[in-house]
Amino acid sequence: HPEIQLLEPERPEPKTFLRADAPVNSEQYAELFGQRIGRVLGEKSTSYLDRPQSAARIKAALPDAKIVVIVREPFARAVSHYRFSVQNGAETLDMAAAFTPEAEERSYETARYSVSPFLYLKRGRYADWLQPWVDVFGVSRVHVVVFERLVAEPGTLARIHRYLGVEE
Repeated sequence: HPEIQLLEPERPEPKTFLRADAPVNSEQYAELFGQRIGRVLGEKSTSYLDRPQSAARIKAALPDAKIVVIVREPFARAVSHYRFSVQNGAETLDMAAAFTPEAEERSYETARYSVSPFLYLKRGRYADWLQPWVDVFGVSRVHVVVFERLVAEPGTLARIHRYLGVEE
């Protein structure tokens, strides 16, 4: 979208507000974008949802931020996540063994992964993950979109555009 500029990912997401040197105000955040071409600045990161403290960091730096969360049908998300973990060498268990509460609680290489690569089923319990964001930003600043609707219903993208205040 010509009015939206996303921060370029480092690998594969910027994860700006997971870092200790996260911006503390909107000016510092805007500086990360280099030459500014968009009216609305933002970034994508699946890791933020797993780290509730990132909501507080974002709110402190960008008090008027609007949060868009795209969720996927939980089991399809879990299978995709499992395949990603296998492809990236994190997962060695078969799917049936990996999809157990005990397996989800395994330790992982924190230097390599910003969040656990094993929370296949737990990550699909969206209400638990979204509540800290609603607590910090309020319900009007957290816009939840179902991925399957985004790809199937043309009006879904227009609703996101309206929420962000950009041309549809």
